Amino acid sequence: MSLIVYIYREAFYGIFHDLQGLALRLKLPMFLFLLVYLVAVTGKDYISVWVLAALGVVAYALLSISIYRHFLKHSESDAEALNMHLFLVFLTWDFGVGLIPTFIFYPVLLGTSILGLDWPLPLLLGMGLFAALILLGCAWLLARISFILPDRAMGKKTLPREVWEMSDGVGLKLAFALIIIPFAAEATLGWLVDFLPEVIDNIVDFFATILVTVMEVSVIAIAYRDLSVRFNGTNTDSSE
Repeated sequence: MSLIVYIYREAFYGIFHDLQGLALRLKLPMFLFLLVYLVAVTGKDYISVWVLAALGVVAYALLSISIYRHFLKHSESDAEALNMHLFLVFLTWDFGVGLIPTFIFYPVLLGTSILGLDWPLPLLLGMGLFAALILLGCAWLLARISFILPDRAMGKKTLPREVWEMSDGVGLKLAFALIIIPFAAEATLGWLVDFLPEVIDNIVDFFATILVTVMEVSVIAIAYRDLSVRFNGTNTDSSE
């Protein structure tokens, strides 16, 4: 079975098989997301923009940790209890991983869009292909590094080199499964929401974003769960 199909099948199964348990884990982050959304759409100045942004970051980190622990609950008894230290460590790594597309892809995309405005069509196509290759490389890098997030969410201290080695040989498949497909799904949903009446488009957009985010984190958890088992098994066999 294709790795991509397997990851998504297991993610859907893991979400809906124990939907009540997952919902209980997500109560706090969902409350924070809803608070940020309500304040943002009302346009009131009850809370400053910076506080809203901070709440959004905290909500996303808590949501991610909760989902990772949901899918990795078979090893939760060996994991570090969720505390402020674990949360801050996870938040630091999450921020670091998030900087990858910021410093690699977006400058290239901005540069090609600015420099290529008056270029002939062949050069424009070449720059488009170059940007697509940069996007694919960025997705490949981001997918492989993202395994550090479920590892830290469980309180583990696996070396980044070992986390990287878990995805040896399947980096391109992971790039599509963990990065490109969720990105395409979010972009498609955002495009479809634009056709909805203005009264409900914000509400639908909010829940669609949450849905894609849950699925995005879930597929990372599934890929990490299975590939870490394979990696640890291989290391055990080789050490013997």
